[in-house]
Amino acid sequence: LTRSLKLRLPVLIVALLGVIIVAFAWSAHRELTRTFERAAGVRLQDATARLAQMLDDQMGRLRRDVNAVGSNPAVVAAFTSSTPAARQAAAQALAWQGTPAATHPSRSLWTLECRSLLSVGPEIGRSRFEDCPTFRAGATGRKAASAPGAWIQPFAVHDGAVTYGAVASVLGAGGDTLGFLVERRVLGGRQAGGAIAALIGRDASVMLGNATGVPVWTDLSRKIDGPMLPAARGVPMTYTPADGARQIGVAQDVAATPWVVLVQLPAATVLAPERELMRTLLLVALACLVLGALGALAVGWHVTT
Repeated sequence: LTRSLKLRLPVLIVALLGVIIVAFAWSAHRELTRTFERAAGVRLQDATARLAQMLDDQMGRLRRDVNAVGSNPAVVAAFTSSTPAARQAAAQALAWQGTPAATHPSRSLWTLECRSLLSVGPEIGRSRFEDCPTFRAGATGRKAASAPGAWIQPFAVHDGAVTYGAVASVLGAGGDTLGFLVERRVLGGRQAGGAIAALIGRDASVMLGNATGVPVWTDLSRKIDGPMLPAARGVPMTYTPADGARQIGVAQDVAATPWVVLVQLPAATVLAPERELMRTLLLVALACLVLGALGALAVGWHVTT
């Protein structure tokens, strides 16, 4: 009996220590995971809100610029006169000044019946019917085609490139809408890369997409696959894309546009500090278990002698 107790007592003590350590490690892992994910969510919310505001400011300037061109008398005259002189004057008003036209977006004039009157600049899907501003406005519900003012169109894909348009109503002398001016741009380059790195870190990535309608996503340089958008904006979400790397992101609508911006971080990056901390805790726990085993053997020997 004494020999049996000498063996069983240390085993029992070590088993109890093991259960306590495992329970503590599991609880610590869950709590640390939630803490790091919550902290990342707060950072992502702040970065997404700032980026959405930055895009809102940029698109506001673009709408004002397009509106100014659309109110040019030569542009208005192109809808009321079909003479060569009127077309030439309108083309000069639409043309970019000072630098080669190939470096600028395209500008085109459209009638209410979706007929292209005039275009300048590089070819960016101008021959496609779906580029008609009346079609876009009716399809997305973001702006009534007959309403005055300027608005931003959803993203579209032309020859593999992601494009978007800014549309201004061209108004006649009586305030009626004669047609539209469309300025179409190709989204290229990672202009926001530096801003994102400053806001959230180098491992963060940003995507822009259509909030409704045809799903088009871009990483600011090319078309990519995007996630299913949550119903609630501005709330941290997790999803796993096709590459299998789980992401933590926040989506936010860009005001006065049909767009949504998504800033995300790989979950592995967010939880890397948690893994390092858990590794340290497990080493400490293992040392405690070894010391506990030695202590249990000493206690067992003392009790049975």
